[in-house]
Amino acid sequence: MRFDFYLKNIDAVEGWLTPTTAFISYFLMIHQTELGIRGNACEIGVHHGKYLIALACALAAEESALAVDLFEDQDQNIDGSGCGDRSILTRNFSHFLPPDSLVVKKGNSLDLGPADITTYGMPRFFSVDGGHTEAVTCHDLRLAEQSVCPGGIVALDDILNYHWTGVLSGYARYKYNGGRLKAFALVPNKLLLSDAAFAPRYGTFMRDRFPLFAEKFGKEMLSDLIDVYGDRPDLLEMPLQKIDRLQRDLAAANEKASRMDADNAELRDQLALILHSKRYRLASKFAGLYRRVLGGG
Repeated sequence: MRFDFYLKNIDAVEGWLTPTTAFISYFLMIHQTELGIRGNACEIGVHHGKYLIALACALAAEESALAVDLFEDQDQNIDGSGCGDRSILTRNFSHFLPPDSLVVKKGNSLDLGPADITTYGMPRFFSVDGGHTEAVTCHDLRLAEQSVCPGGIVALDDILNYHWTGVLSGYARYKYNGGRLKAFALVPNKLLLSDAAFAPRYGTFMRDRFPLFAEKFGKEMLSDLIDVYGDRPDLLEMPLQKIDRLQRDLAAANEKASRMDADNAELRDQLALILHSKRYRLASKFAGLYRRVLGGG
């Protein structure tokens, strides 16, 4: 399994990505495939490809990974976030995946429109990790929103990184200006978003699929409610099949506990109705009278 191999060797690729985020993102894309959602993976700001390779591991044979970066035009990298290198990217990608599945586009994202992305095919997973200023973040989120297919997922990097406050400002501006993407989860260093129809569905999938990583549920994130997933490097030392089995067992146990809670709640409601019913009150009075008669002999 190529993702299993990549996860074991992920530190060979220089960059800023926790294996937990790679793991969750990969299986979100597998879930998209199960839902019949097709499309490419796209990333603005690829650096050396650490995240894009993880996403590309989930692509089907006819799908591609689109890498958008300034590359050698680093004079346009005004905030100094990352430093994409085309030769290192292609070498890293070729080590783990067929090189012909990688499409490289050099350019400043501020100069790009949706057609510049979709000409290679509509993405189903779009990573926004380019410039970290407010203006660039807002623009790239809008570009991602207009480029992804229905049910597409957008990952916004460094949303709560105190070194890059422009990302949070840019996300706030995007939402204030009517951005339609809805956040559904926060994973280590990335905010995950999708359209209004699919965001809650992905939220439910993640609660069922990644219970061992879940930390908080229903937390406020501007106008959305998100679930928070933490880093679990201890789990990722296990084989993927074992992690999957543990999570499915826990999900089944949680579902059983939820059913028991629901059954108990229903029984409590039924008992409350009985206790407050006229027939019960009348029967209680007769029972009390009967006991007093017997007691009085």
